[in-house]
Amino acid sequence: MKKNLFDFTNKTILITGGSSGIGRATALAFAQQGANIVIGDLNETAAQETVELIKKEGVKSLFVKANVSYAADVKALVEKTVSAFGGLDCAFNNAGVFHAPMSIEDLDEDSFDRVIAIDLKGCFLCMKYELQHMVKAGKGAIVNTASVAGLLPEAGSGAYVGRQTRRDRSNQDGGHRACPPRYSRQRPGSGLGPYGDDEGLGRR
Repeated sequence: MKKNLFDFTNKTILITGGSSGIGRATALAFAQQGANIVIGDLNETAAQETVELIKKEGVKSLFVKANVSYAADVKALVEKTVSAFGGLDCAFNNAGVFHAPMSIEDLDEDSFDRVIAIDLKGCFLCMKYELQHMVKAGKGAIVNTASVAGLLPEAGSGAYVGRQTRRDRSNQDGGHRACPPRYSRQRPGSGLGPYGDDEGLGRR
């Protein structure tokens, strides 16, 4: 009998930025294959909607409010995931924001810092605390959302493009240093999540 490569029954998947867009779609895809899902996000209302949709697939789900740019939040997110489900099999680091399109000379420092803190530092913090568990467990897989903007930058997306390049390098460094777990990245185009506003912080 051929093994179902997409069977994630009783596996635990942690998804940041899972309240809408790519994050929500990924969460539902995993849930349909039997995985239990933890959603890390700041938008509680939208994240809880995702959790209810996941539960309709007959699996368990948990929402943990977390800002991925804060180490304490990310550490607690991973700890609550492991405590609730007994482990962490896969992490999808998808949280991210964007700044309004503008040239470098017009981009304000606060907008730049916000993109770097969430998109780059947030990815680093997620990998840091996920790895602490996965390396100890001797198993796991991490997927980081990158972007086609890292290869084909668009005008007016300076800070976002810069963080994409560094995020790729972080992914490569992690992959060289620890196996298991496994690493990969995806490069989507524009997502459906309102990740340019404060309320949508952490969504794609």
